[in-house]
Amino acid sequence: MKSIKIVPRRLKGSVEIPPSKSISHRAIICASLSDGLSKIENIIFSEDITATLLGMKAFGVQYEVKDDEEGLNLLIRGKGNLNLIDNVIDCRESGSTLRFLIPVSLCRIKKLPLKDVAN
Repeated sequence: MKSIKIVPRRLKGSVEIPPSKSISHRAIICASLSDGLSKIENIIFSEDITATLLGMKAFGVQYEVKDDEEGLNLLIRGKGNLNLIDNVIDCRESGSTLRFLIPVSLCRIKKLPLKDVAN
């Protein structure tokens, strides 16, 4: 039987994964909570993803969509500490956005009024 010797080394490079709406939501939120500029590549743009972007914009997060030779990329300038700028976070009809942004909101602000917009 052959044996392989594994030598610890610093990893370099990148991993390319297939686009996923679920991972895209999480990447947007993580980038928004970080300090500085993040680039998200290979993102799926959908109505749900747009809702999450607009939800993070309600916290003052800035983003820009870049269309270059690599395809559509998203640049997000994270704020670290989020402050609610708009009185309403419109999740549109995205259950994923609502599910992700409720805990983010509760961790970041002292009071979160919930409004029943269906009635």
